[in-house]
Parts: sequence; C-alpha cells; structure tokens
Amino acid sequence: IISGNSTAYHGHGTAVLGEVVGVDNTIGVVGIAPEANARVVSQYRPDGSYNTADAILSAVGVMAAGDVLLLEAQSSYVGYAGPLPVEVYQAEFDAIQFATAQGIIVVEAAGNGTNDLDAFTDFMGRRILNRGHADFRDSGAIMVGAGSSASPHTRLWFSNWGSRIDCFAWGENIETTGDGWTGNLNNTYTSTFGGTSGASPIVTGAALLLQSYRET
Repeated sequence: IISGNSTAYHGHGTAVLGEVVGVDNTIGVVGIAPEANARVVSQYRPDGSYNTADAILSAVGVMAAGDVLLLEAQSSYVGYAGPLPVEVYQAEFDAIQFATAQGIIVVEAAGNGTNDLDAFTDFMGRRILNRGHADFRDSGAIMVGAGSSASPHTRLWFSNWGSRIDCFAWGENIETTGDGWTGNLNNTYTSTFGGTSGASPIVTGAALLLQSYRET
C-alpha cells in the first residue's frame, strides 16, 4: 500500500486487482496483465480523513511517466441521485490533470449513477463534462462506462453515459478473485463482479499491455 488505511470493501478491491494482475498459477483466474506490478492507495487517509484528491497525489508521488493509475472511485453530488465520476470536484480534477501532465495514464470509472454526463451542471452551473459545450474541461483521464458482456454490447442501465465517456468494457459477469464486494477471505472467487468498477480494470489491463509492448 502506498498510503492510507485499508478500511472497507476489501472484496471489491481484491476483485479489481484480480482482473488486472491475477497470477497465472493454474488455481483460479488469470489477470489481463499478470506480470504487471501493482500498488494500492486508500482514500481513507492516515489521519482518518477521506480525501480522494490527496490519495491521487500520494500515488502520483511514487509513479513515473508511462505508469497506469486506476481510479476505483465515484462521488456523490448534491442534486444528483446517483454517483458521478470523481473529477466533478475541482480538487480531484486538478489532481488527475496533474497526473496526466506527468505522463501517467489515468483510467477513471464513469460511475454507476444512471446520469447523462452531458447534462450535468456543477455548483456554478457549468457543463464541465459535455465535450460539445464551452464549459468542458479535459482532465486527460480515460473515462470508462459499463457495457453488457453479451454481443451486441450495449450500455448497462446503471452506467453513466455521455460524450465524456471514452470507452466501455464489460460491467457484468466478470470472473475474478475476491467476493466482489465486502468480504476479506483470501480463497474466494466471484463470477458476478461488475459495474464501472469492473469495466475500468479491463481498460487498465489493456493500457498496461500496450505500455509493455512499447517498453519492449
């Protein structure tokens, strides 16, 4: 762990890591990039506060250009029933933009809020997630929505959508390590992991493979 306290949703985190770096050991699943090196950072900070921007900056402090940073988080916002991507808040946007400016590839979950991001307005009335609007701002992150596992692939009902979304990946029926949610056993697997939390690691794995190809 880079920094912070491992406080909650242990099975969820284990499922995310399994998608990307599950070891090829003939026992369970195999991750997309099993030879990648992974570290984690917690939004629950050492002082007991909950601060996503600080966690991002802490991770960036030990990363280098070409590394891949996966943001497994979403944020609530006054006036919206469902969660939104974390960059709707200025501090998180600034931290993400700082990371991408360093050459770090940031993959950001779009959130499971059933929101049209093009219609989102922040506290100042700006449409910051609408690529066709003058208010749009680009953090540089790859934002990932959740799609169906069966062909033809379509957006799953709970996934946020809009022009800010860069791509979609499976958001259902994902086999991986962990129970996919709150448990902490080290010998369980799930075949039902999903959401934008499940889609984002798939894109992260693809990014890591592309980076390893370039590196070699």
